[in-house]
Amino acid sequence: MAPTGLRERKKRRTEASIVEAAFGLFNERGFEAATIAEVAERAEAAVGTLYNYFESKSHILVAVLLAETKKYAEQAAEQAARTTHTIKNSSAGGLSAVRARLMAYSDAYLESYSSHSRQLWLEMFSGLFKGRARADELFSSDSNALGPISTLITPVELTDGATEGVGATAMHLREALTIHSVIMAALLQYITDERVGLDEAKRVARERIRQLASRG
Repeated sequence: MAPTGLRERKKRRTEASIVEAAFGLFNERGFEAATIAEVAERAEAAVGTLYNYFESKSHILVAVLLAETKKYAEQAAEQAARTTHTIKNSSAGGLSAVRARLMAYSDAYLESYSSHSRQLWLEMFSGLFKGRARADELFSSDSNALGPISTLITPVELTDGATEGVGATAMHLREALTIHSVIMAALLQYITDERVGLDEAKRVARERIRQLASRG
């Protein structure tokens, strides 16, 4: 059993190395310009080895986006979760703790994408659809964010011991997907329209979340 475990760990490390190398090259040269051979060289792997893990550059792109989406969502959720303590120990001005956490998540998630150029994300998202990624692959990108969001939208304990949640109940994955869709719409607007700054994208997402959270 041990050799099998070692092989699996090595495979995961190799795959992660390829994904990391690819993202670095896409950032430096652009998705279209970067080649499979360059990715393999950066990852210190043979081209044949790379094809053992990914059928094409488009499949590598899917893996890159899945990895970044997961990382950004988890980091944003951790940051947003800390908002609960702030809300509990200060006057929230009527703003629910759940809503505050969702807005904090949205801000942090959108902020993550500003660490790289809009052009990079535009080219990568365009490449995703040009490469005809399967529907399940696209949904996997969304589902990476649903878990972290779900942890933020369950009822939370307030200072008076009561619980409060959107619609007075724990939101289901359907509601989490709605929140994620709102954030992604703001993100795509930011990526595709240079007139839309990051602050405006955050404002749009926060306002839509405010409206959704007030329906309950």
